[in-house]
Amino acid sequence: MKEKRPHIPNPPALTAVHRAVVTAMGDHGPLRVPRTEVARLAGTDRQFLLRNWPDRHKLHLAAVKGELQRLLRVAAELADFSDMPPSACLAVRQIVRAARLVREHPVTAATARTEPGLLHAALLQAPGPLHNIALSWITGGPLVQQARETRDFGALAQLMFAVALPFALTPGSGEREAHNARLARLLHTCTTGTAVCSHCNLT
Repeated sequence: MKEKRPHIPNPPALTAVHRAVVTAMGDHGPLRVPRTEVARLAGTDRQFLLRNWPDRHKLHLAAVKGELQRLLRVAAELADFSDMPPSACLAVRQIVRAARLVREHPVTAATARTEPGLLHAALLQAPGPLHNIALSWITGGPLVQQARETRDFGALAQLMFAVALPFALTPGSGEREAHNARLARLLHTCTTGTAVCSHCNLT
C-alpha cells in the first residue's frame, strides 16, 4: 500500500501576490502592510513570502509599479472616443482618465489618510519609479506625434500625478469633473497651443 503524501499546494502566481499587496495597502496604508494578510490574500503562507521577498519594500514597490502599469492600460482602453475625436483629444482623454484612476485608487486614498508626506513625495518628487512608468506610457502613445508646443514629456507625467494630490487629500470634495477639466485644459495647451477645444467641451 502506497504511503499517502501530504498535499503541497502550488505557489501563487506573482500577479496574485502583487494583487494581495495592493489590496492590503488599500486597507492599511503603504507602510502598514501585514505580511500575514498578504499571504492569506495570495493563498500562501508567511514563510513563502519571507523566502522569496526577504525585503518587503522591494515587493511593495514592484506591486505598486505593476498596479500603475495596469491602470495606465485601462486608461488607454477606456478613454471615451465615441465621438471620434482628433488624435490629440484622444491622447488628452487617456491622460485625464489615467490621472483620475490614480487619484481615486484605494492605495492613493489610504496613503493620503495614513502617510500624507509619503503621498507628496511619491506624486511630486520626480524623477522616480512611478514617474518613469508614466513617462514611458506617455511617450509611447499618440501624444508624442501631437505635441507641438512642448517636448517636455516629463512635465506632462509630473502633471498627471500632481493633479491627483488635492483630490486624494480632500476626498468627497465633489470636484472630480473640475479636476478633469483643469488637467484637460493644461494638456490641450501643451499639445495644441490653446486650452479651447470644442470636441472636449473646453471653452
